[in-house]
Amino acid sequence: MKRGMNTLSELLKYRELVMFMVINDLKVRYRGSFLGLIWTVLSPILMTCVLWIVFSSFGRIEEKNYALFLLSGLMVWTFFTQSITQSLSSIIKNRNLMQQIYVPKIVFPITMIVSNTVNFLFFLVAYVFIAIFTEVGLSTTIFNIIPALIVACVLATGCGLAIAALNVFFRDFTHLTDVVLRALFYLTPIIYPPDIFGDTVNTALRLNPIYYPVVLTRDALYYHTASSPETWALGLGGAAIFFV
Repeated sequence: MKRGMNTLSELLKYRELVMFMVINDLKVRYRGSFLGLIWTVLSPILMTCVLWIVFSSFGRIEEKNYALFLLSGLMVWTFFTQSITQSLSSIIKNRNLMQQIYVPKIVFPITMIVSNTVNFLFFLVAYVFIAIFTEVGLSTTIFNIIPALIVACVLATGCGLAIAALNVFFRDFTHLTDVVLRALFYLTPIIYPPDIFGDTVNTALRLNPIYYPVVLTRDALYYHTASSPETWALGLGGAAIFFV
């Protein structure tokens, strides 16, 4: 516990470096691209269009605004997977820098997560812009996105820090993480509502930690309802366990 507190205090000491690296990451990520930061929003929306065409045509999911249903879940999934995959190799990619000067290793995964949080906010603006021109609209429950994003950030930070450290010693995690994320995509209620398979399967889906940020976000943005206290408790509790 003491070591963890020292690590967090050291992170606060280097907070200006983190912000500098976040800005630099956003610049480098879309350098040479004609659309630049627009790809932050455009890429998930294009993915949403593909899924909407496939599952609205061949699936048996009945949602009046299925595109926004998809978008509300995909925005959280995109944030989580990009945070994990970019954190995975963040320490390895900066090994030359660490050999030259002292930089706390935690800075590199945290930079990736903060950078993707900024991307999430751009994505949220795009969702809101689209929603106001549809019958889904907006309601006061949109403010629940703040604690929902906190749950997603805590979970992504815990997972990102763990695999970033493990990948230094076991490079197999580079390939294993990709496989696990692909499996989790279909085990997360992104393209379908969680109750479509019945109570038994829904209970099994709740073992997936990313289930909760997706449901919390969708309730706030798409269904305009307040999630149950149980969902909030399990989501935050699970994220906290991964973080610790």
